[in-house]
Amino acid sequence: MIGLLRKDLYVLKSQKLFVTQLIFVVIALVIGYEEPILGVFAGTILASTLSITTIAYDDYNNSSTFLFTLPISRKTYVVSKYLFSLLFCVAVSMVVSLIIFFWHFSLLTAGGLGTWLLQVLIVTLAPMLFASLMIPINLKFGTERGRIVMVVLFVAVGILSPFASDLIQSARAQSFLLFISRQDTWMLLLLFVAVISLVALFSVVISVHVMRKKEF
Repeated sequence: MIGLLRKDLYVLKSQKLFVTQLIFVVIALVIGYEEPILGVFAGTILASTLSITTIAYDDYNNSSTFLFTLPISRKTYVVSKYLFSLLFCVAVSMVVSLIIFFWHFSLLTAGGLGTWLLQVLIVTLAPMLFASLMIPINLKFGTERGRIVMVVLFVAVGILSPFASDLIQSARAQSFLLFISRQDTWMLLLLFVAVISLVALFSVVISVHVMRKKEF
């Protein structure tokens, strides 16, 4: 497992241009917006996207064929992708959060450090939903076709969004949102973590099934 994580880290080192773009985007958000959490959110989303690109590098020149001649199970390979995505997002979130904390020190302390930490935790874990969707798609269809599938999904979301908006405005939905707003903040965070964990676990099961059916 550690060897797979180190391999993915070395792969990211070869993507200096993308990493540089990530840094400039985060800096722009930190300087240009009064809402500091946007910088952390952008950093973690880009980190999640970057970590998923390691799947494409494994498929490049059929290197996966060589990889599975080593004593590595397909389940271990799949779990390493999710773990690497999580660890990389956490690392990026910590670095960006520290930079933003010192840059917007007076603003964050005035708003309360507890609120800031809660926001950081949420935007650090939220990209795992994106990774949970993207990893099985990339493993099943490959990177290029996976992008097409994602475009189709985003178009479908765009088409369905007006219906979702109407649903949110319904009386039952408003009652549910009111009920949620009355709950303790940290209890909502625990619920959020539980939902992400369940989604990620379900995604891992699907990815393992895809990998076991795959021929190299």
